[in-house]
Amino acid sequence: MDPSNHAASGSSSSSSSRSSSSSQPPPPAAASTFSGDLDRNCEALRSLIRRIKEHGVDQEILRDVMANLVAFSTHWLGSYAVEACILRCPTPAHRGLVASAFAALRDDEIAQLVQDEYGACVLQRFLQSAAASKDGFLEQEEQEQARELARRIEELPGTVLEQAHAMRTVKVVRRMYTRRGD
Repeated sequence: MDPSNHAASGSSSSSSSRSSSSSQPPPPAAASTFSGDLDRNCEALRSLIRRIKEHGVDQEILRDVMANLVAFSTHWLGSYAVEACILRCPTPAHRGLVASAFAALRDDEIAQLVQDEYGACVLQRFLQSAAASKDGFLEQEEQEQARELARRIEELPGTVLEQAHAMRTVKVVRRMYTRRGD
Protein backbone atom coordinates (compact mmCIF):
# COMPACT_ATOMS: atom_id res chain seq x y z
CA MET A 1 0.00 0.00 0.00
CA ASP A 2 1.25 3.48 -0.79
CA PRO A 3 2.02 5.20 2.52
CA SER A 4 1.18 8.62 1.14
CA ASN A 5 -2.42 7.45 0.80
CA HIS A 6 -2.77 6.53 4.48
CA ALA A 7 -3.65 10.15 5.27
CA ALA A 8 -6.50 10.05 2.75
CA SER A 9 -8.26 7.38 4.76
CA GLY A 10 -8.26 9.58 7.88
CA SER A 11 -10.87 12.10 8.95
CA SER A 12 -13.23 13.94 6.67
CA SER A 13 -11.50 17.23 7.46
CA SER A 14 -8.35 15.94 5.79
CA SER A 15 -10.27 15.15 2.61
CA SER A 16 -11.85 18.60 2.48
CA SER A 17 -8.50 20.31 2.96
CA ARG A 18 -7.04 18.05 0.29
CA SER A 19 -9.66 18.98 -2.29
CA SER A 20 -9.30 22.71 -1.68
CA SER A 21 -5.52 22.66 -2.08
CA SER A 22 -5.20 20.10 -4.87
CA SER A 23 -4.34 22.75 -7.45
CA GLN A 24 -1.41 24.09 -5.42
CA PRO A 25 1.77 22.22 -4.57
CA PRO A 26 1.95 21.12 -0.95
CA PRO A 27 3.99 23.29 1.37
CA PRO A 28 7.62 22.30 1.66
CA ALA A 29 8.14 19.50 4.14
CA ALA A 30 11.80 19.76 5.02
CA ALA A 31 13.23 16.51 6.28
CA SER A 32 15.10 18.38 9.02
CA THR A 33 11.69 18.56 10.73
CA PHE A 34 12.20 14.89 11.47
CA SER A 35 15.25 15.03 13.70
CA GLY A 36 14.22 13.01 16.68
CA ASP A 37 11.35 10.56 16.94
CA LEU A 38 10.07 9.79 13.44
CA ASP A 39 6.95 8.11 14.85
CA ARG A 40 5.74 11.49 16.14
CA ASN A 41 5.99 12.90 12.62
CA CYS A 42 4.05 10.35 10.57
CA GLU A 43 1.75 12.92 8.95
CA ALA A 44 4.74 15.07 8.03
CA LEU A 45 6.51 11.99 6.62
CA ARG A 46 3.45 11.16 4.52
CA SER A 47 3.42 14.73 3.28
CA LEU A 48 7.12 14.52 2.43
CA ILE A 49 6.64 11.29 0.48
CA ARG A 50 3.64 12.73 -1.36
CA ARG A 51 5.64 15.86 -2.20
CA ILE A 52 8.55 13.81 -3.55
CA LYS A 53 6.24 11.67 -5.66
CA GLU A 54 4.32 14.63 -7.05
CA HIS A 55 7.09 17.20 -7.46
CA GLY A 56 10.36 15.26 -7.34
CA VAL A 57 13.30 15.63 -5.02
CA ASP A 58 14.89 18.98 -4.37
CA GLN A 59 18.41 19.49 -3.04
CA GLU A 60 17.33 20.47 0.49
CA ILE A 61 15.08 17.46 1.03
CA LEU A 62 17.64 15.09 -0.45
CA ARG A 63 20.44 16.40 1.77
CA ASP A 64 18.30 16.20 4.90
CA VAL A 65 17.09 12.67 4.17
CA MET A 66 20.59 11.45 3.27
CA ALA A 67 22.05 13.12 6.39
CA ASN A 68 19.65 10.96 8.42
CA LEU A 69 19.91 7.92 6.18
CA VAL A 70 20.01 5.25 8.90
CA ALA A 71 17.16 6.77 10.94
CA PHE A 72 14.92 7.17 7.88
CA SER A 73 15.84 3.76 6.43
CA THR A 74 15.01 1.85 9.62
CA HIS A 75 11.65 3.54 10.13
CA TRP A 76 8.54 1.93 8.68
CA LEU A 77 7.47 5.12 6.91
CA GLY A 78 10.84 6.87 6.62
CA SER A 79 12.09 4.02 4.45
CA TYR A 80 9.49 5.01 1.82
CA ALA A 81 10.94 8.52 1.83
CA VAL A 82 14.46 7.18 1.21
CA GLU A 83 13.24 4.91 -1.57
CA ALA A 84 11.34 7.81 -3.14
CA CYS A 85 14.55 9.86 -3.06
CA ILE A 86 16.48 7.00 -4.70
CA LEU A 87 13.90 6.58 -7.45
CA ARG A 88 13.12 10.26 -8.09
CA CYS A 89 16.56 11.88 -8.24
CA PRO A 90 16.33 14.29 -11.18
CA THR A 91 20.02 14.89 -11.94
CA PRO A 92 23.34 13.04 -11.85
CA ALA A 93 24.42 15.37 -9.02
CA HIS A 94 21.41 14.30 -6.94
CA ARG A 95 22.10 10.63 -7.67
CA GLY A 96 25.73 11.20 -6.73
CA LEU A 97 24.64 12.60 -3.38
CA VAL A 98 22.61 9.45 -2.75
CA ALA A 99 25.53 7.18 -3.70
CA SER A 100 27.91 9.18 -1.52
CA ALA A 101 25.57 8.89 1.47
CA PHE A 102 25.45 5.11 1.12
CA ALA A 103 29.22 4.93 0.57
CA ALA A 104 29.84 6.96 3.74
CA LEU A 105 27.99 4.49 5.96
CA ARG A 106 30.12 2.95 8.69
CA ASP A 107 30.28 -0.83 8.94
CA ASP A 108 28.09 -0.82 12.08
CA GLU A 109 25.48 1.26 10.21
CA ILE A 110 25.55 -1.14 7.26
CA ALA A 111 25.10 -4.03 9.70
CA GLN A 112 22.16 -2.23 11.30
CA LEU A 113 20.53 -1.66 7.91
CA VAL A 114 20.96 -5.22 6.59
CA GLN A 115 19.44 -6.67 9.77
CA ASP A 116 16.47 -4.31 9.79
CA GLU A 117 13.30 -5.15 7.86
CA TYR A 118 13.01 -1.67 6.34
CA GLY A 119 16.70 -0.87 6.16
CA ALA A 120 17.36 -4.04 4.17
CA CYS A 121 14.70 -3.03 1.64
CA VAL A 122 16.28 0.42 1.25
CA LEU A 123 19.74 -1.10 0.70
CA GLN A 124 18.32 -3.53 -1.84
CA ARG A 125 16.52 -0.74 -3.69
CA PHE A 126 19.70 1.34 -3.87
CA LEU A 127 21.85 -1.58 -5.05
CA GLN A 128 19.27 -2.64 -7.65
CA SER A 129 19.05 0.93 -8.96
CA ALA A 130 22.83 1.23 -9.04
CA ALA A 131 23.25 -2.10 -10.83
CA ALA A 132 20.84 -0.99 -13.56
CA SER A 133 23.62 1.01 -15.17
CA LYS A 134 22.04 0.67 -18.59
CA ASP A 135 19.42 3.13 -17.31
CA GLY A 136 22.17 5.59 -16.42
CA PHE A 137 21.17 5.80 -12.75
CA LEU A 138 24.75 6.46 -11.64
CA GLU A 139 27.95 7.76 -13.14
CA GLN A 140 30.99 5.45 -13.19
CA GLU A 141 32.36 6.76 -9.87
CA GLU A 142 29.05 6.23 -8.11
CA GLN A 143 28.74 2.74 -9.62
CA GLU A 144 32.11 1.98 -8.04
CA GLN A 145 30.79 3.25 -4.69
CA ALA A 146 27.79 0.93 -5.01
CA ARG A 147 30.04 -2.04 -5.81
CA GLU A 148 32.18 -1.17 -2.80
CA LEU A 149 29.07 -1.07 -0.61
CA ALA A 150 28.06 -4.50 -1.95
CA ARG A 151 31.53 -5.84 -1.13
CA ARG A 152 31.33 -4.38 2.39
CA ILE A 153 27.94 -6.03 2.91
CA GLU A 154 29.35 -9.43 1.94
CA GLU A 155 32.26 -8.93 4.35
CA LEU A 156 30.05 -8.31 7.40
CA PRO A 157 30.47 -10.81 10.25
CA GLY A 158 28.69 -14.15 9.90
CA THR A 159 26.52 -13.41 12.94
CA VAL A 160 25.09 -10.44 11.05
CA LEU A 161 24.74 -12.18 7.71
CA GLU A 162 22.81 -15.12 9.12
CA GLN A 163 19.89 -12.84 10.01
CA ALA A 164 16.90 -13.25 7.67
CA HIS A 165 16.89 -9.73 6.23
CA ALA A 166 20.67 -9.76 5.82
CA MET A 167 20.47 -13.05 3.94
CA ARG A 168 17.99 -11.52 1.48
CA THR A 169 20.23 -8.49 1.01
CA VAL A 170 23.25 -10.71 0.30
CA LYS A 171 21.18 -12.59 -2.30
CA VAL A 172 20.45 -9.28 -4.03
CA VAL A 173 24.13 -8.33 -3.88
CA ARG A 174 25.19 -11.62 -5.41
CA ARG A 175 22.47 -11.53 -8.06
CA MET A 176 23.30 -7.95 -9.03
CA TYR A 177 27.08 -8.05 -8.98
CA THR A 178 28.52 -11.57 -8.93
CA ARG A 179 26.77 -12.80 -12.05
CA ARG A 180 28.15 -9.91 -14.09
CA GLY A 181 31.69 -10.48 -12.83
CA ASP A 182 31.89 -7.11 -11.08
